[in-house]
Amino acid sequence: MKTNYAGALAYLNDHYDELVPKSVSPKGKRDVPGATSDTWYQYGRSQALSAFTNTPKLIVGILSKNPLYAYDKNDMLIASGGTAGYCAITLKSDCPYCLEYIQAWLNNPYTEKIISIYGSDFENGFVSRGTAVLKSLPFIPINFNDKGQKELYDRVVSSTRLIYEINDRLQENVSKSKKQILERRKKEMIYQIEKSINQIYEMGC
Repeated sequence: MKTNYAGALAYLNDHYDELVPKSVSPKGKRDVPGATSDTWYQYGRSQALSAFTNTPKLIVGILSKNPLYAYDKNDMLIASGGTAGYCAITLKSDCPYCLEYIQAWLNNPYTEKIISIYGSDFENGFVSRGTAVLKSLPFIPINFNDKGQKELYDRVVSSTRLIYEINDRLQENVSKSKKQILERRKKEMIYQIEKSINQIYEMGC
């Protein structure tokens, strides 16, 4: 800490009286299992800080007005919570779906409508879409042996990946006319993805 994060350590030391655990000082206010005089500043709970390292994931904004599912390939660190902040979605080893498809499905208006029913409502139109809500969502499985369903799935994935590429291009120093072309292309891809997911929902009705 002294070598690599001197500023952070200085900040923690300035707030020692507020942060010191009960197990370290009789004046302590926090319950921190396993804390010592050397680790007095550690979290009281792990908050799944290491649960999503070294793996691609969708970062979910739990409390939001609109869908917020960010595809993370850069190993971003998040403090996961069930009802506030962020949580993450990763793939099990035997999962036949890719994160791009899961992201597209979660962003679909039909899915968002279901979430608004399942989730908790808050003021100003905010809806909680935490882990309990995500786990309870009905999911229409794809029959990968069905040519039509497989084509829909592949179309969603390829269109989603194209949007990632367009987003990268939009971060570059492109001309105004090129930017307009890219944004129109992105809008068309979003429409096609929504249309494909709608067809999948219709197959499950």
